[in-house]
Amino acid sequence: MKKMEKLTVFLLFAFILTFKLDSITKVWVDEPWYANTAYNFAKSNILENTNVGMRGGDDNFFYTFLLGLFYKVFPTTLYSGRLFSSILGLILLTIFFKYIVEKNYYISFLRILALAYIITNVNYIVIFRTIRPESLGILLTMVSVYLLSHPLNVKNTILLSIFSFLSFLTHPSYAFLSISVFIILLFNTIFNGKESKKCLIYFVLTNIFLILLFILFIILIKKQSLPLFFKDWFPRVNDTKGLKFGSTFYKIKDFVKDYSLGIKRVFILFYEILSVIIGIFYFKKNETYKNLSILAVFFLFFNFFILKQISLRFFSTISLFSFLIILETIKNCKEEKKSFRTTLFTLLTVIYILNNFAGMIFLYSKDKNNTPYSLIEKRISETVPENTVTLSLLNLWFPLKNTYNINEYTLLEKKGFKTYEEILEKNKPDYIIITEYLTRAEATTSGRYLGNSKKRFFTDYINFVFHYMKDGYMLFDTIETIGYGTIKIFKKEPATGK
Repeated sequence: MKKMEKLTVFLLFAFILTFKLDSITKVWVDEPWYANTAYNFAKSNILENTNVGMRGGDDNFFYTFLLGLFYKVFPTTLYSGRLFSSILGLILLTIFFKYIVEKNYYISFLRILALAYIITNVNYIVIFRTIRPESLGILLTMVSVYLLSHPLNVKNTILLSIFSFLSFLTHPSYAFLSISVFIILLFNTIFNGKESKKCLIYFVLTNIFLILLFILFIILIKKQSLPLFFKDWFPRVNDTKGLKFGSTFYKIKDFVKDYSLGIKRVFILFYEILSVIIGIFYFKKNETYKNLSILAVFFLFFNFFILKQISLRFFSTISLFSFLIILETIKNCKEEKKSFRTTLFTLLTVIYILNNFAGMIFLYSKDKNNTPYSLIEKRISETVPENTVTLSLLNLWFPLKNTYNINEYTLLEKKGFKTYEEILEKNKPDYIIITEYLTRAEATTSGRYLGNSKKRFFTDYINFVFHYMKDGYMLFDTIETIGYGTIKIFKKEPATGK
């Protein structure tokens, strides 16, 4: 591919990732959650989550650390945070094409398929347009896959250890990567002998060293005991209400709904699972693609039996593995002149890409008219002064970042309170900023109904807020929006003397 063609593809992907960046999609609750930790680091070099209290990249901190460095240079807004993720997406595109596709696939139509895959994959588009750690996690996974595709020596093994561990430091779900690589190296040692054993030893030693550094971070930087840390951290990862290793039955029952978002995109599930099966049985002698299949299998196991929930964004990793396996399958069939298989797998891949493209078009068309969040930020920040006490939704945190903010996700016990009444008695809000759009309980990307419990959660909180402010507050401003409803700003009435 010529330089001009590469530049065109790069600019096209940049346009896709940044087009109406703060309108598509509406703000996720996770975004201010993680941005708050990054902002605190940018402001005071402390990795601490304060708008909720924990679990916002203050433990698995690598993403918020890098985002915090970005916020030291650029303003702490939804747009700039999303722009950081988009930049990570462009880096992934460069690595994927230059170091994986160009070096392994000389057939033009395979390169075209690879580019179409990365540019239209709706998972990647969502990930690289939101402030979430998966934008960094999938990039580090890509680098790990690249290293794993080369003959392992001591240098590559140490690098693989570092990048796979850093992916874990972005989010707990990526712990599967280090565990899976360890199992692959263990099997290689059993069957391949001395050189693999040497790599395994270096991998284990490097990870032990990195784990010790992580423990020192917990004790010395976070100033937290290990038992307390794991007491807070483990429920985020694992749900023990159901089976011993999580609510596995419910995960299996809801797998199609959670993985493919319903029957309309079930072909994506079929394609990606099929590719894993092909990888296991077809690439018995190709170590790279056999290893990719093993990684995919362990990732599924890890999600079903260890992690708290199956989330579509985590499966961007499986998508990467599955596509590379199918691409290699088509290449092999083409080289072996198996025209029927070549045509079949190519056709399946084209359908897969078109399915993703349809998802992308749906996403953009659904949210294209949303009020840009930057306009909402501007209006609220002009109305609500800094260094005041505010009561709001977490989704409205960005313009309120320099206030003492209380919201529906505030962990009251982390602030020393048991109820909202207690914290509001001690910290009476100067301003209340509220909107009712969340009571629809719609998923930010797909628009699907999130269930009665989520609807009840938002409805109860908003009803509480309106009940709390019925005396002592006056309507100060309203912001009419598309997507976020009518945002109402209430101000505490001045005390009157008797």
